[in-house]
Amino acid sequence: MAKVRARRVGWSILSCALVSAALLLGGCVNYANSEFATNQDVDLRFGQADDSSITAHVPRGTPVERLGWVGGECECWLVTTPNGTGWVYTRYLDLHLADSQPE
Repeated sequence: MAKVRARRVGWSILSCALVSAALLLGGCVNYANSEFATNQDVDLRFGQADDSSITAHVPRGTPVERLGWVGGECECWLVTTPNGTGWVYTRYLDLHLADSQPE
């Protein structure tokens, strides 16, 4: 039981560190060249769990920049958007080329 709690605390600390780093780098992203866009209105979450607090609401068609981490507890990525940074399920993202218009 202690190992599970320690692992969960470790993931929480890692998530906080990644979100903090993403927030610091958020101004450095050129969203016009983003490879992914949201395919519906989504909520960015502070953590990977469904009950994590919402950090931002992101409308459909918003470009997102994947920060390269896939969640261990869900099929989600840590992303940064013009609306904020957080975790989003991969099913809410579509490949989007910069020269094509998202639907």
